[in-house]
Amino acid sequence: MTQDSFDAEIERRVREAVAEQDKRWHLDKRVPIAIIVTLLAQAAWFASYITRLEARINYTEAWMVEQRLRDDRQDRSAAEAAALLRSDLQYIRGQLDQLIRDGRGGEVRR
Repeated sequence: MTQDSFDAEIERRVREAVAEQDKRWHLDKRVPIAIIVTLLAQAAWFASYITRLEARINYTEAWMVEQRLRDDRQDRSAAEAAALLRSDLQYIRGQLDQLIRDGRGGEVRR
């Protein structure tokens, strides 16, 4: 191999190595610090946002469970009140029927 062909081969290999290096990701002095700081700040903000969002979701889930229990208690209470009201109305109806019978000689009109 002659010196010229040897030099040409070395030059070709250096170009290939540089081209290969440019294809891979790397960090060098050409990347401004402001971009790095901005990316880190955005990552921190995103992590903070996700944490706050998760806390809001947890609070909402707990509130929904409490609300469901409250609704169940209110439904039971309303059903009990309706049953009491129905029995009171039946008692009043019986009393009115008795008064009507006593005042009219046993005749009940409806």
